[in-house]
Amino acid sequence: MSRVSEIKGEDSSPFKIYDLDTLETLKDPEPLIRGVLTRGCVALLFGEYGTAKSFVALDWAAHLAKGIDWFGYEITGEHRILYVAAEGAAGLKKRVKAWEMEYGEIPSDNFHLTRVAVRFGNDQEHYDYLHEMIIKNEYDFIVIDTLSRNTPGMDENGPDMSEFVERIFTLRDAHSTEKTAFLIVHHAGKDRSKGARGWTGIPGATDFSYRMSKGSDLLNVFTLSTDRTKDAEPLDEMAFTLKIHVTDKEWGHTSCTLEDESATSRQQPSTYAESLQAKVDKASEPPWSTNDIEEALENLELEKGKSKRPRGKRL
Repeated sequence: MSRVSEIKGEDSSPFKIYDLDTLETLKDPEPLIRGVLTRGCVALLFGEYGTAKSFVALDWAAHLAKGIDWFGYEITGEHRILYVAAEGAAGLKKRVKAWEMEYGEIPSDNFHLTRVAVRFGNDQEHYDYLHEMIIKNEYDFIVIDTLSRNTPGMDENGPDMSEFVERIFTLRDAHSTEKTAFLIVHHAGKDRSKGARGWTGIPGATDFSYRMSKGSDLLNVFTLSTDRTKDAEPLDEMAFTLKIHVTDKEWGHTSCTLEDESATSRQQPSTYAESLQAKVDKASEPPWSTNDIEEALENLELEKGKSKRPRGKRL
């Protein structure tokens, strides 16, 4: 007979031992963003400075909070989000406003944020408070932006990161009904071939590891690619540009949202040039500046002289 054997009895065991029959009955991970993230996963999103990784992190969080599909990848229902904006917090207000200008209002109760670092290594009070908030608010998805700002005093290259990983998994399991998914935003190392900066055990401990990079100078294209996954199929490479929004006309504040350029970059040369011409035409409209028009024109001329264009894999 199939059964679960527990080391200290059903109520007191710190862990469970399963036989193979019971293993077959365990639930497979449910999708959070189908094909991208799963419920209860721990994911890493890394890249060099200026590769739009925080834009992707916010975009995932906002789409989940509003419950709308992400560039064709299915999201079922609204989710509760906590964004730990310990780095670049000042710009988050403008980014959220720009996102809502593009997609509509985010349900306020679904999207919480803090500008205070968790301080995983040397502030037990901050960590305990986050643990309590996960239990109280039952967050589905938490963004740690960035690893460096939330681990002051911890050695990124040494055993301190093992403690950080252990604490992340403890927080993941704090949710009373469903495990909380975590996204850790991190910087790439000096040697791009070696991936994320610091201790190699962090990518190894995550379920998904994604890399952001500057794919091309043409129209400031950024690429999102799979560095590694544990059990899921890798995500097809995606290409993005940043769409500018005026978030405050009085003060001239602007921010951006992501635009999927993966399909555009696969068009035939004449069609692709036409799409660039459309961007040039659009650049003459507010809030674009003279510099924006000149840059778009330069990109158009460059493209007309190129025989190859950036290519993303088909979604």
